[in-house]
Amino acid sequence: MEIWDILDASGRKTGRTVERGHIMAPGDYHLVVDVWIRNRNGKYLISKRAPNKPLPNIWETTSGSAITGDDSLAAAIREAKEEVGVNLDRSRGRVILRQVRPGAGSSTILDVWLFDEKIGDVEPTCQVDEVSEARWATKAEIVEMIASGLFVSHIGPELALLE
Repeated sequence: MEIWDILDASGRKTGRTVERGHIMAPGDYHLVVDVWIRNRNGKYLISKRAPNKPLPNIWETTSGSAITGDDSLAAAIREAKEEVGVNLDRSRGRVILRQVRPGAGSSTILDVWLFDEKIGDVEPTCQVDEVSEARWATKAEIVEMIASGLFVSHIGPELALLE
């Protein structure tokens, strides 16, 4: 069971929580993070969604919901460790985009992180129920994968900010 802190539209915690999957009240938000990890070779760590997940077998960057008690940075670090086995250096990350996304039943605040890590093309490890495969890719390869329908298509605004 995953519990989320409920935020207001400005990203402040309200003191209330909600269980994942429950409908949230209008004006309530939860925090989601996308985590771009760029290595010293200029490549980005991407992962393929597990076959049992929505959008199965589609490539994406590490992402997930903050759980109760997480701030944005803590959520980014936890998701990277859980999904692809990478221990991120807190000092190497920065938010490159924040989007407030109202929605029916579940509104989100998305923080997009970019971590410039001093690692090479190390072999990532995958959390089997979340990720079926992970690898390093150039920005050009990711653009090509999006055009081919192999990568999630909603990341256009964040991809433009990766320079």
